Amino acid sequence: MQILGYVCAHVEFSLIEPSYPVVVVSQVCQRWRAIVLDSPPLWCPEFRIAIAEEWELYYSSEDQDISQMQKKTEQMQIALHTYVQRSGGALLAVRIVGRDKPEERQAKAICWCIVDHLPRWHSLRVTTLVAIHVPRWNFPLLESLTIEYYDPDCYNKYLINRLPDLPQLRKVSVPCLMHLPWDQLKCPHQRLDRFANLHDEDHSTLPSSPAGPAHIYRVDGW
Repeated sequence: MQILGYVCAHVEFSLIEPSYPVVVVSQVCQRWRAIVLDSPPLWCPEFRIAIAEEWELYYSSEDQDISQMQKKTEQMQIALHTYVQRSGGALLAVRIVGRDKPEERQAKAICWCIVDHLPRWHSLRVTTLVAIHVPRWNFPLLESLTIEYYDPDCYNKYLINRLPDLPQLRKVSVPCLMHLPWDQLKCPHQRLDRFANLHDEDHSTLPSSPAGPAHIYRVDGW
């Protein structure tokens, strides 16, 4: 069981090169299949949703077979759903990786692919350009939120700021001023670039938390 845990520790959902280790393990023999199907922890590693550069070619090519693209998307959604269903009630860590600047349709497709599982997310890591497409639903169990910086001229911070209530949030790393429950955070980290350029309304929202202001802000040289 411990060995299988290492084998199934990472899974990446991708249209281009899907890798579903626990499914492969379940096909080795009947004994391993029985173990896998009866072991929810093997099905709930950190979910990495890959946005590959090839996606743009799929969507933009005039010769693209749309039905084939839809089939690939459905296969990824089915695989993701299978993992989530088999993982029982375990909390989920979701990380959307790959291109810093995905085409908008790609970002929306990825976000809506995982939206059904929002109530079980406890960790979410995305880039700014994906974050604006995350559905504004409740995240009742989310404890850790990381929004990775991309380009201040290519995203609307006010769209990111419209996150719903996050009653369990304890750790956050964000690239812009946001309305968050700062008083309940244990590990706040807000990356600010140009304090001199902050608007008056931004100054009024500078947060405080148990960690203290000195631990909240860092000026990054973007």
